[in-house]
Amino acid sequence: MLVEGLAVSAIAERLYLSVKTVSTHKTNILRKLGVTNIAR
Repeated sequence: MLVEGLAVSAIAERLYLSVKTVSTHKTNILRKLGVTNIAR
């Protein structure tokens, strides 16, 4: 969903999670991939 360009808030709503939870997962994914942002 991140790669599709969905906002963190939209992902949280779709998955019934808090925005903070999705944001934390996004941060961890980016860190593990060694990237600083999601560029298309």
